[in-house]
Amino acid sequence: MSTTAATATPKPAPPRRCREATNETAADLSGVLGWQRAHGGLTPATRHAFAGGDDFTVFGLPMARGMLLPDLAASVELNPSTSLGLSYIWSFASGGTDHGIRASFAVRF
Repeated sequence: MSTTAATATPKPAPPRRCREATNETAADLSGVLGWQRAHGGLTPATRHAFAGGDDFTVFGLPMARGMLLPDLAASVELNPSTSLGLSYIWSFASGGTDHGIRASFAVRF
């Protein structure tokens, strides 16, 4: 058994992309701006139960009612089958901010 008392729905805007190509490499720069809206209660709570056991509840950290979610990414095509990427993700809300960095290395074959 599992039920959740709080949900959030992100609403992304269409991504914007710029591409710069030279004779040897191609670079992409993209950005997404999203909005996340919390529905129901602001403190996530999930009820669980094991077979033959009592129910228990796990509580999460309170969510903001609304949150702005910008995301910026850059990638460089090292050759036709290899690319390197870096993105910066953060969120703004009335109660604080959250930051993250994601790196990627892709080989297509």
